[in-house]
Amino acid sequence: MTEYDTLAAVYDWLVHPADLLTPQGSAEAFDGLVDLPPGARVLDCACGTGHLAVGLALRGVEVVATERARR
Repeated sequence: MTEYDTLAAVYDWLVHPADLLTPQGSAEAFDGLVDLPPGARVLDCACGTGHLAVGLALRGVEVVATERARR
């Protein structure tokens, strides 16, 4: 296990408010700021653990998410 793996396990808890810790909550945080209709295409660079990418995908958005992990 690398340092990245250790941090990844608690990353969301450390840096996000509780309401953003679900995919749905992460996507809802952008309601009213960005209009992404179903079928829109999004590139989520540095997606972390992917909560936002999953939340958008659940709304029908086509998402490509990337994260760099050291191994």
